[in-house]
Amino acid sequence: MTFILVFLILIFDIFRLGVRSVDPVFALCIISLVGLSVGYRTRSRPIHIAANYLTIVLLMPIATILLSYITAAWALPWADDLILTGDHWLHFKWPEYFYFFKNRPVLYNVMEIIYQSWFFEVLVILALLAVTDNDKAKKFVVTLTISAIMTAILFGLFPVHDAATLYHVPNTAGDGWSSLLDVIRARQPIPADKRMVGLVSFPSFHTSVVALLIWILLPFGRICYPLHVYNCILAMAIPVIGLHHLCDMIGGVAVALASIAFANALERWLPDVSFLAIFRLISSVRR
Repeated sequence: MTFILVFLILIFDIFRLGVRSVDPVFALCIISLVGLSVGYRTRSRPIHIAANYLTIVLLMPIATILLSYITAAWALPWADDLILTGDHWLHFKWPEYFYFFKNRPVLYNVMEIIYQSWFFEVLVILALLAVTDNDKAKKFVVTLTISAIMTAILFGLFPVHDAATLYHVPNTAGDGWSSLLDVIRARQPIPADKRMVGLVSFPSFHTSVVALLIWILLPFGRICYPLHVYNCILAMAIPVIGLHHLCDMIGGVAVALASIAFANALERWLPDVSFLAIFRLISSVRR
């Protein structure tokens, strides 16, 4: 079953970017397939578990994007004014913050690299947890999954344009996001040349991930302090590269906290953490 999932993700990624394009998802699919093969042949439980988790994490962003497209098509009234009012009340001036980094190319490029690294950090942390504390790894995946679902639903209920669009900042990724979002809300066919990209502004899923990374690493103490600093810098990059409002980030933290609370409640109600069918393939791996 896991082989089929990875293969479908691989086909989807090729369909999304084209045969001649190779991105990290393509490479990670190959790594996952190799890991599954090695784990199956050697009967290595840690390798097999790590490969299964990698498959789930690969599937998550794709499923989240698809769900956000569905919720965006609800075309509920824009919540732009509410977000702008919240940022004003918090005295957060997004254009000033954005141009502080944009006018310093080296600093901006560093922030962009750090911002794009979140997915790989999740994979590394998850791989380490898979071989050291499988229960904690499961809980991390569960909270990430809950956060992704909550993010897509809240985005549909409270649709918001990205900050660059609302503040009329040209030549940013927001130009493409806004036009694609308008197409989806109008329930028109998505043009073939439009790549499938994340559209969510509120709440910020990147912020939820950062919050969950800090939470999952807290029990490890001082050894993870450098990672905490790195994640704080990643959070600083979210308004600049992700074009998020400050209220988007506050919403992302709230989603992360709600996901942790929900996961803890599920753990109490269902002591076997493999309460989701997709995790049964992990807990049923032969020892």
